[in-house]
Amino acid sequence: MLASILFAGCATKVSNSQIDESRVRQVALVAELAAYNGTKIYLIDHPDKRKVFENVHANLNTLLAEDQIALDKFLTIVRTLPIKELQSEKGQLIVDNAVILFTAYSQDVIKLDQLEQVKKLKPLVESVKNGIEKALK
Repeated sequence: MLASILFAGCATKVSNSQIDESRVRQVALVAELAAYNGTKIYLIDHPDKRKVFENVHANLNTLLAEDQIALDKFLTIVRTLPIKELQSEKGQLIVDNAVILFTAYSQDVIKLDQLEQVKKLKPLVESVKNGIEKALK
């Protein structure tokens, strides 16, 4: 879901003002909702895959504890989620909506310098982690 989205963009730098805090909060909220709903829906049909989500949650915690959030590490973690296997119409709708928003966001984030990327990615990583965490309760 998030992995393919965050590759979008070009090398042109954008100013930090183009990604204001309200936009970061909106995208983070969508990330949390998508992670929560995707996890819940998937685990209803595949309860045996709970460990996959627990591992992703733990790996996101580890990533958040690092000084810098590396985009490649985040993508590697997210790619382990079985989102492609989310087949229900409801599940697919959640993923499709998140993809649209994340694509627009990532096209701006990827253009920022490394320090600003970290600042804009951290809320996204936290939100994905929190959504999974809530779904696992």
